[in-house]
Amino acid sequence: LGATHYDSVADNVRYADRLRAALASRGVPGKYAVIDTADNGSPFTWQQWDARWGARFRATGNLRFQFDNTPTCRTPAEQVCQTLGHRPTWDPVGAEAGKLGLGEDNPSLRSTAASVVDGYLWFGRGWRWMQMGGTDAATRKRSVRMGMTTPFSQAQ
Repeated sequence: LGATHYDSVADNVRYADRLRAALASRGVPGKYAVIDTADNGSPFTWQQWDARWGARFRATGNLRFQFDNTPTCRTPAEQVCQTLGHRPTWDPVGAEAGKLGLGEDNPSLRSTAASVVDGYLWFGRGWRWMQMGGTDAATRKRSVRMGMTTPFSQAQ
């Protein structure tokens, strides 16, 4: 889940739970989810993107402001921008789960994540400019900015 948008891990956990229940009710039980966290370190919805970047993109047509290529964050605290999310792991409620909305203060959602999520993976490529080759200057700069502004520890 989460491969084509930048929504939060918490929202993806809720969706995974609903999807799992829907599948089970149709005779396909026991399914789990993996969540792409490659580019949702600062999660946002399309509506939030539109409020911040939409008018600028529509007025200029500048692809740097397009939803699928949202500008990278300038600080770890910035909102409605793109940065690396939680590192890949098999443990959906590990040490940094609180930053995902799955902390001890949210026991119900934390329990849901533990039961329906197999892990977090990076299968999106948000660090690549326009999802392209990766050797262009824009991709190199974008990669560095995303690594420098993530609110998550990337070291194990």
